[in-house]
Amino acid sequence: MNTFTDHEWGEGRAHPDNFNPTALDCRHWARVVKDAGMKGIIITAKHHDGFCLWPSNTTDYSVKNSKWREGRGDVLKELSEACREYGLKFGVYISPWDRNHPLYGAPKYNRVFKDQWREIGAGYGELFESWLDGANDGKKRMVYDFHGFFETIKSMQPDTLIFSDAGPDIRWVGNERGFAGETNWSPRDNEGTFPGFADEKALNVGDENGTVWLPAECDVSIRPGWFYHANEDDRLKSVEQLMNIYYGSVGRNANLLLNIGVDRRGLVNENDERRLMEFKRARDEAFKENLAKGKIKATNIRGNDARFDADKTIDGNEATYWATDDGVTAASLAPSSQAARTAPRNLLTSSFRRLLSLDSDRAADSTCEDSDPVLEAPRCTSAMFEETCWVPCAARCTLRAISCVAAPCSSTAAAIADAISDMRPMVLPISRIASTDSCVAD
Repeated sequence: MNTFTDHEWGEGRAHPDNFNPTALDCRHWARVVKDAGMKGIIITAKHHDGFCLWPSNTTDYSVKNSKWREGRGDVLKELSEACREYGLKFGVYISPWDRNHPLYGAPKYNRVFKDQWREIGAGYGELFESWLDGANDGKKRMVYDFHGFFETIKSMQPDTLIFSDAGPDIRWVGNERGFAGETNWSPRDNEGTFPGFADEKALNVGDENGTVWLPAECDVSIRPGWFYHANEDDRLKSVEQLMNIYYGSVGRNANLLLNIGVDRRGLVNENDERRLMEFKRARDEAFKENLAKGKIKATNIRGNDARFDADKTIDGNEATYWATDDGVTAASLAPSSQAARTAPRNLLTSSFRRLLSLDSDRAADSTCEDSDPVLEAPRCTSAMFEETCWVPCAARCTLRAISCVAAPCSSTAAAIADAISDMRPMVLPISRIASTDSCVAD
């Protein structure tokens, strides 16, 4: 509905007839998402305005009272079928906040929300992810029965993964910019946490010694807003920004949920589709060669036993692993020298190309030490890119630092790639290793 009223947060007063995507084609959505290399779709089936994209019996504010498909349409039915056809996972988000329903604000509304999940859980096949948040009216302050919500969802879909600030299966990463913490633990100390009242900083990094397994999911939109607005057609995130987000989410042990708002026709807009395909090509190019192939060394191996050696980190077998001796709390892995020389060229050139174009008015000089041209120095936090990063530097190269972001003294990215091509092997601290590689569309 927000797409047709040009709002981000609708008020629940727009007439159902406003919803009328005359060319809606969920098979087109699924094809685009599949071609973009993503693994599933999570649809916003009800946002805060309360309008339901399925013919719900819990409210009159749904597609059944719109002129779309003469009131007989069901977006969830069409999309779930399209996902099965294209081999995609299907998930659903419905907001607990409902600015239209007359019972909202009263305890009886909790039953309404549970019934909505029952309809969805029973009517559209397997849900790989059930998504909800703690959105609430600032005046009515509805007291949600989250425990009851979770029980209801699991009773209908026992294998679904429930997302919220507090899980119970997947946690929000604490921001809507798409970045997990530089160190992002999957465990979480979740006691006393519930949706809508969570420690965003804690969500961003997890807890090394957390009591529950609660991996993070990063949600971010390809546009400034979450819904389609024609005036944003030229404001999509660049490929460089998307790749930066990818490295800051998937590369930091989190799932990436990239929001795509379909347009008023009911199609993925041409601008979004084009950018998604560019993003896919950029990922394919960045990862076309497995730089970890070959020999890898570890500073410590448990009992010098081949069953726990460093090669187990790259053998593709989930049942094997690298382990250290008891009492060893700091150890590192180093790939072959050939891989180390290749990695900076493939992974960092695009970053330097982006950095070279930045405004240098706020720059401050800093110089690399010729004796130690390693990837790990200097380290700082970027306000511009909302992440923590390492600025690569080469011997005899003076950097001009802009916040965390650096504009190197060389005039081209190629020169920088050449300058660092003979760098020593990268050392990966144990706490930085991540193996997640997934991306879904919202």
